[in-house]
Amino acid sequence: MKTPASGDKAAGAARPYGFVEWFRPGERERTLEVLPDILASGASYLRTHLSWAEYLAPGGEAWFDWLIPELGRAIDLLPCIHYTPPSLSRTGRASGPPVDLKSYADFVDHVLTRYGRHFRHIELWNEPNNLLDWDWRVDTDFLMFSEMVGGAAYWAGKRGFRPVLGGPCPFDPHWLNLMGERGVLGVVDAVGFHGFPGTWDSEAGTWGGWDMHLGEMRAIIDRFNPQAEIWITETGYSTWRQDELEQARRFAQALQVPADRMYWYSWRDVPPDVPVQEGLWFDPRHYHLGAVTHEGQPKLLARLLTEGGVERLKAVTELAVPHLAKAAAPILVTGGSGFIGSNLADSLLRDGEEVIVLDNLGRPGVDQNLAWLTERHGDRVHPVLADVRDYHGMEAAFADARAVFHFAAQTAVTTSLSHPMDDFEANARGTINVLEAVRKAGRRAPVIFASTNKVYGALEDLKMIELDDRYIPSDEAIRASGIGEDRPLSFCTP
Repeated sequence: MKTPASGDKAAGAARPYGFVEWFRPGERERTLEVLPDILASGASYLRTHLSWAEYLAPGGEAWFDWLIPELGRAIDLLPCIHYTPPSLSRTGRASGPPVDLKSYADFVDHVLTRYGRHFRHIELWNEPNNLLDWDWRVDTDFLMFSEMVGGAAYWAGKRGFRPVLGGPCPFDPHWLNLMGERGVLGVVDAVGFHGFPGTWDSEAGTWGGWDMHLGEMRAIIDRFNPQAEIWITETGYSTWRQDELEQARRFAQALQVPADRMYWYSWRDVPPDVPVQEGLWFDPRHYHLGAVTHEGQPKLLARLLTEGGVERLKAVTELAVPHLAKAAAPILVTGGSGFIGSNLADSLLRDGEEVIVLDNLGRPGVDQNLAWLTERHGDRVHPVLADVRDYHGMEAAFADARAVFHFAAQTAVTTSLSHPMDDFEANARGTINVLEAVRKAGRRAPVIFASTNKVYGALEDLKMIELDDRYIPSDEAIRASGIGEDRPLSFCTP
């Protein structure tokens, strides 16, 4: 029997991982931007598609002549060959079986001849139980699929390559067993698995955990080909509700599963104006699966991997485990890992309070502030790593809070000008979410809101005295108590 994850490094070493990234024809600039970032994250593998339909379209051959060598020279590449050219399809669509089933094996043979020096493994099709990838309505028993992919896998193996059977989504043990009975499992070196726990509705009622599904998969494969490996060729978590920490957690969990390889879907978000498949736009979740936004801004996962690899990722996600609060009424500080928030939390903790620190760790370095708090105060610090934009992710943290200090915000004026919607979501909607969470908790907890000194304008009428090391207000009352609450506010953009 094949031992799960037998190709991994020695125990205790960081486990290799990969990313999935589809590159559309003509995206040379994006490819050249993304590839160095993927390598900088510490990834060992890259899975991308080599569309049969796009290859035969005008300009397709030239595109892949550039793309496959460019990727294969830099990283261990897994090309996924799928999508029937509509002119060869029984349905006239890319998801339809080809009229001549052998034509798929012929194309695979052509790919191996033309590009084979750039990879060792080749994946045959993608999500065959997904109607947008394989129209099983015209192949209800998967006889055509088995003949098509089985023939291509057999020939790829004869040529010295290692074929990987594309995985279904959601996982279907009956389909996998059928592939074994039809002889497909006997001619592949690995079988793909797709799973997105916590993201897709299609898995909500059937997901039983990695160990259960991969154990079931291993048992089926062992009956037909005990040497075949299990590869997680797609897993991921959508940050459509701004829960970047949960994405980082899910990545760390996926690294621990009993599989021989893990590919995370994906590196960069799909731009909102791009249809995902066959001219269709999906729900928002599909557009937030990347470790980086579509504009190239790193999310927490990408930042942690780039800063320090898997060890850095583990260290930060372990900070995210809150302790059971012993006190009936802790004080909650949003943005509690920032400069002001962490110092306030430290002061409260030194006074003997229990403090919930709610932060999304979005700013580089703030996780070190949280680590400092936990080192100084132990289990009286209750980290809740959540984003104030994600109401459902943060609501429970407010249930027992007797007071709330709201410091979480997008603070950069330059960012507010270049990304006004993000600024609004964090500052306006985030504040409304905090107030609503306090209201629904029903404890009538006071909320202390820290705004910005920008609301006071330039303070040109405030006279200052220059000392050797600082400036101080000349007005003794202001010097003693600060600017009064009756000060008119300025809403002019600096």
